[in-house]
Amino acid sequence: MNKLYSVFAMFLTLVLALLSDRFLQSLRETIKQSLRFDQFIQLSWVTILVTFFFSALLLLLAWFVLLRGERSRIIYVLFIIVGLSLVMTIAFVGFTPDSILPTGELRNTLMVLFFDSVDSFLFRASAFVALIAIAGLINSSCYHVILSDPFDVAQGKLRERRISRNDKC
Repeated sequence: MNKLYSVFAMFLTLVLALLSDRFLQSLRETIKQSLRFDQFIQLSWVTILVTFFFSALLLLLAWFVLLRGERSRIIYVLFIIVGLSLVMTIAFVGFTPDSILPTGELRNTLMVLFFDSVDSFLFRASAFVALIAIAGLINSSCYHVILSDPFDVAQGKLRERRISRNDKC
C-alpha cells in the first residue's frame, strides 16, 4: 500500500508544482498590466513563500519515499522515468526554436504545459523526483558502518559489513 502512496505523493507534488507555476505566472501578468510598485513587492513575498512551501514539500516527499515508504526498485524506476522524461521534455520545449516545434494542437499543448521552461517549479520538481529515485536505488544496496566505540572514529578504525537483502538498511 505504501507503494501507491509514494506514487500518489509524486504525482501530487508534480501537480502542485505546475499549479504554483500557473499561479505565479498569472500574478506576473496582472502586475505587468497595472505597473504598481506595491504589487511588485507583494509578488516578491508571494514568490518567496511559494518557494519555501515548495522546498518543504519536496523534502517531505524525499523523507516519505526514502525513509517511510516501502523500498521497491519498481517505484524508484518509475520515479526516474517520470522525472527524467519531464526534465527532458521541458528542456526540449524550452531550448528548441519555434520553427522546429510541431505545429497545431500538439505545439499548443506543449507550450501551455511547459511555458516557463527551466525556471519553473515543475522542472525543479521533476529533477528532484529523479534524484530521489537515484538515492533510493543507491540506498537499496547500502553499506553500514558499525562502530564499536566512539573513540574508534577518532582513530579512523571503522568496520564495514555488507547488509544482506533480508536485513533493512
